[in-house]
Amino acid sequence: MKTPEWLLKTHTTAALQNTSPTSGQGKKGFVEKTLEDISSFFEDDLFGDEYTKKNGLLQRIDPRVKLLTLLAMVVAVSVSTNTEVIIGVYLLTLILASASKIELKPFITRVWMFIPLFAGIIVLPSMFTPISTGTPIISLFEIGGVQIALTAEGISGAVLFISRVATSVSIVALLTLTTRWNLILKSLRVFKIPLIFVMVLEMTYRYIFLLIKTVKEMHLARRSRTIKKHGLEKGHNWVAGRIGYLFRKSYDLSQKVHFAMLSRGYTGEAKTLSQPKLKRVDYGWSILSLAITGIVLLKG
Repeated sequence: MKTPEWLLKTHTTAALQNTSPTSGQGKKGFVEKTLEDISSFFEDDLFGDEYTKKNGLLQRIDPRVKLLTLLAMVVAVSVSTNTEVIIGVYLLTLILASASKIELKPFITRVWMFIPLFAGIIVLPSMFTPISTGTPIISLFEIGGVQIALTAEGISGAVLFISRVATSVSIVALLTLTTRWNLILKSLRVFKIPLIFVMVLEMTYRYIFLLIKTVKEMHLARRSRTIKKHGLEKGHNWVAGRIGYLFRKSYDLSQKVHFAMLSRGYTGEAKTLSQPKLKRVDYGWSILSLAITGIVLLKG
């Protein structure tokens, strides 16, 4: 006898959509949407290994070489003041993404989705007088005898800042999309990064999704037992209590996991089954990337 498909489903998304007694059939509230979006972000962007398994250009490069060379590019872009050169490096990241069999549309969206929001807010005031002391090109309005105008130098600085951020984020995205997280951690230890720092990153990576899933399950359990709406005060008390419970649960879990790892011979190192060796493609990529980094520094 075949088991019905609905009994085999393990995700709580459908349950969140259909067990909301207060928001209507199939209608998701703000909390459900927020939890699902956060969970999807970590599951797809941080835990997904769709691109690391492909046989692309960057996937074939040793993680240690890739980490060192790409971070060198980020530093070079960060200190460069030549907008044209930075834009050229950004276009190079698109070529590398394509050569690494990464879909360009999601890759570009991943970068530019956050840049206009955060970088734009930061740099926006510097485009106008009196913060910017450059040459006014468009006069907007006057407040208290102070003329507010858009300056050429302000626009130039904003373009430089945003291009730096976009290029740096693109380079880091190439690293994370083409390299498994455990190999990145192993590479950090090769470069003598402090053990405690690597261990914190490793444990965060392994258990942040588990804690998010726990929060979703707690919220679902509450909604499935709710017959009528509670007041705002009771809702706040429940959230505060769940926060405390989650901290206590995460602390207990960390202790149990730590002792279990020690009993199995864990020494703090990120262990991998394969021990990569440098190949011709690694040397070729090193020469190319260092040449690009040198050009950015000289032209900047």
